[in-house]
Amino acid sequence: MSEGEVDRLMRRLGHERRARREAEHLLARRSHDLGEANRGLATALAQLELTVDERTRALIDLRAVAYIDGLTGLVNRRLFNQRLAEASQPGGESFSLLYIDIDDFKRVNDIYGHACGDTVLRQIGSRLLDSVREIDIVARLAGDEFAILIPGVVARDSLARLAGRVVTVMSSPIDLPAVGRRVTVGLSIGVAVYPDDGPDAEAIGAAADLALYRSKQDGKNRATFCNEQIRNERRLSLELEQDLTRALSAGEFLLHYHPLVGMLGDAPRILALEALLRWRHPRRGLIEARDFVPFADQRGLLPSLSQFVLTRTLEDARPWFAGPHAPEWISVNISNRQLRDEGFSELLAGLLTSSGLPPGHLAIDISEAALIDSFLHGQAFGQKLRALGLRLCIDDFGSAQAGLKMMCESGATVIKIARELVCRVPGDTTAEAIIETSILLSRRLGILLVAEGVETTAQRNYLRSAGIEHFQGYLFGRPMAAADVPALLARQ
Repeated sequence: MSEGEVDRLMRRLGHERRARREAEHLLARRSHDLGEANRGLATALAQLELTVDERTRALIDLRAVAYIDGLTGLVNRRLFNQRLAEASQPGGESFSLLYIDIDDFKRVNDIYGHACGDTVLRQIGSRLLDSVREIDIVARLAGDEFAILIPGVVARDSLARLAGRVVTVMSSPIDLPAVGRRVTVGLSIGVAVYPDDGPDAEAIGAAADLALYRSKQDGKNRATFCNEQIRNERRLSLELEQDLTRALSAGEFLLHYHPLVGMLGDAPRILALEALLRWRHPRRGLIEARDFVPFADQRGLLPSLSQFVLTRTLEDARPWFAGPHAPEWISVNISNRQLRDEGFSELLAGLLTSSGLPPGHLAIDISEAALIDSFLHGQAFGQKLRALGLRLCIDDFGSAQAGLKMMCESGATVIKIARELVCRVPGDTTAEAIIETSILLSRRLGILLVAEGVETTAQRNYLRSAGIEHFQGYLFGRPMAAADVPALLARQ
């Protein structure tokens, strides 16, 4: 090999070594870049996974907020209504629906505070869950309203036992650690069965609601099944409700007056008269206030009816008080809503001024239940009545187990013992004990005590022997039209 060939070979080998080094360097740099890229991709993937997890958790949290009641952990109204709609699809199997309401729950909040009220709601939710099967759906719908959806066919007697168990489970007191007290509450339940009581979710819910309303009417703390009678009564009630607005403008309302007597020896003397609202319905005849006033309240007609009662009472009574046989006072009943109405006392003052009657001739009747439900309002209202010179009567005393403190602080001048106690004497030791305690209370406070609903001589004789001398009831006279009152007063 010549020298020139050797030189050329050496140069080619040198080029190849440099190319190899450059290739190795490039490969090393690209390997580094690829590693960096892999590490960046791994970081990005980790961040993506974290983001997905966070979003998944967020979606789960949102779903919980959307479908779970935050206080009790039960199903909420939204999810319950979905399950109810799914269960009541055409051709679906039978199921039972229970609507549940806590009796007088407002009193718990008013007396112990909302934090204690929340404790009661949580405890009730827990007890309801413990009372049913795992497949049953328990929900808190709103406030103190709960519901249970029971899938499948359940025999009526088994369903009745379940509802009774739910009522019974609340008989155990609930601890309120925040105030160191225990409280017992009752439950009212309405029961409906699909498809017997309704063809769809709306109808079956309405049926359970009707049954719940009947439980409330019948004394609370009980379960009631929806039936044809309840549905018919509801239909008639809706007709009455629709007729109310027309009735007021058509002048179909009137007043009857029920005498309250005091005994002079063996002879009763008319002491007062109680104005009772009546509706002369064109098809159904004379309807008592208790059968239409709740509907009037729902339709916002109560203020108009109240003004009618007060105005007519004062007009009717003016000549009676001017006569020689005048009663001492005339009373009108007011509702819980009027008790809370800040302007009602001003309305009273204005009507009294217009009538020209002395304030002492008018008494306002408040039920014991209304006083308990709105005690602070009742105290303030009683003070306003005293300032105006009016009398305050507590009606149905003993029916709602009001505390003696409430009675003492209400400013009442008259207490009427509830007819549900009077009808049990003589012979019922519990009723007799309440009445005898009421007599002692009235004497100590200087309050006039009246026994309502006296219908038999045996009741009158027991009450007189116990120390009561003032009565109201059919034994002494029935409610009568205003035109008949002057003759009654003249006969005494």
